[in-house]
Amino acid sequence: MDGARGLLEVLGGQLRRKAHAVIVVAEGAGQHLMPQGAAAVDASGNKLHADIGVLLRDGIWVTSVSWGVPVNVRYIDPSYSIRGLAANAGRRHPMRHAGA
Repeated sequence: MDGARGLLEVLGGQLRRKAHAVIVVAEGAGQHLMPQGAAAVDASGNKLHADIGVLLRDGIWVTSVSWGVPVNVRYIDPSYSIRGLAANAGRRHPMRHAGA
């Protein structure tokens, strides 16, 4: 995430050139960057991942001061959007709408 070719440096360059960026992160990505604690599991025994979105948001916010461009960080957790939808047969293949 840090360093000359890390996410924050690349993002800063993108914002200086184009004045916008969108970052999409998969569930479970970047777990090696998160503080290590007790491994939590859900009711089914699946490992619960720490929230990388918060780490990215905070890192971008703090680092953006050195970029010299105004930054508006919006962190959207899609799990809320997905849980907020009523189940119906038309939503069984969500990637159809995404062009997949």
